[in-house]
Amino acid sequence: MPWDGNDQAPVHDEQTEDDIEDSARGVQGLIQDLYNAASHGISGNLYQQLMEEAKRELYPGSTEESRLTFIIKLLHIVYNRITNSGFNAILELLSTSFPNVTALPKSYNETKALHQKLGFGYVSIHVCKYDCALFWKDHAKDDHCPVYGESRWKMNKVGRKKVRHKVLCYFPIIPHLQRLFISKQREKIARWHKDKRVQVQNEMRHPADGEAWKDFDNTYECFADDPRSLRLAIATDGFNPFGQMTNSYSIWPVIAVPYNFPPWMCMDQSNYILGTKSPGKDFHVFIQPLIVDMLKLWEGVSTYDAYECKDFILRAAILWGIHDYPALGTM
Repeated sequence: MPWDGNDQAPVHDEQTEDDIEDSARGVQGLIQDLYNAASHGISGNLYQQLMEEAKRELYPGSTEESRLTFIIKLLHIVYNRITNSGFNAILELLSTSFPNVTALPKSYNETKALHQKLGFGYVSIHVCKYDCALFWKDHAKDDHCPVYGESRWKMNKVGRKKVRHKVLCYFPIIPHLQRLFISKQREKIARWHKDKRVQVQNEMRHPADGEAWKDFDNTYECFADDPRSLRLAIATDGFNPFGQMTNSYSIWPVIAVPYNFPPWMCMDQSNYILGTKSPGKDFHVFIQPLIVDMLKLWEGVSTYDAYECKDFILRAAILWGIHDYPALGTM
């Protein structure tokens, strides 16, 4: 349903925001959360950008879909193993078949730009050919590796175009974790381990029942005093995304899992760092952005709590690593 031009995202008359299941709130719920955050000076630009998209009609007189909701549904199609070129072909077919739908994106890149507006984008960081350094921060504009002087680029045979050797795709973990708390539903879920977890003697039903969690809480009482402080696990392993063992292309995701959540939800919220080839013994180079962000989270970052309607200091720590032995050897 497109918005009628009001600045506030609508909520269904028969339901309050707290009554709507988080998984069913969709685009309306997302914009409502951003509106609440923007009213407290947080995510204001993102909210305004999304409101502009939400007000755009998919075609003149459309009432069922806005341009925003239609594009989000298109993005779900991409994630069903459709290539970028295949997605562009779908857009071209839709454009020629339905010329009155003037708001269709022209390409996957245009669609991806909206995806980044939603806060789900990633940072592309070029990596040295030999995995010894990132072209990041002070070296972001360098053309040669700061360690061995190797060129940042390889020359494409077609037109001699510069192409980076490797790329790290980093999904910044801090804004992802902060967004948990601009939703009242997610904020309550982050407290589940403290407020809702049922403890049974001599049974381990959640990581909070384990000795590692309890020992950490006893050691860092200031961290443990706030139930919103996030305990994370990280896991990594390499795999071939195309399922072809003869193909040298591989991806090594690093997944951060928040264990504050109920057991059935722990794996739903993840943050990824993706490298294009196995980093081997130089894995520490690839996780530098994550380490920097985790150090900030240990000290604490100011975050808006939609449930309590005020700011608090969000802290997070990595308690566990989950790997097989070959992957563990790279950490």
